Amino acid sequence: MNAFTESTQSSQLTLNLACLALESEEYQLQMLVNLVETYNANR
Repeated sequence: MNAFTESTQSSQLTLNLACLALESEEYQLQMLVNLVETYNANR
């Protein structure tokens, strides 16, 4: 495996991890929004 292939795979991995982190954050935000909406509906 040459250096270019290794570098490309490394970049791809970094991109995937960034994507996962973003999805996790969005998921948590969505949960908060759902919680607030449920609270408001039941007041």
